[in-house]
Amino acid sequence: DRFSGRKSDEYSDQEVEEFRYVMYTMQQDEVREWMECLQARDIELPDELKEECYSMMNEI
Repeated sequence: DRFSGRKSDEYSDQEVEEFRYVMYTMQQDEVREWMECLQARDIELPDELKEECYSMMNEI
């Protein structure tokens, strides 16, 4: 994975948008599994998306 091992504050704006696109194209109930998958692959979610992601997971 090209994002593996990167710190959550090291992503470019374009890369953050790639994560955002993926996050908003999935069903809300899939977000938690996606986060687990990212962790298993040593991929940190960009800082800019953490609050949005946690909010989506809590709405379920």
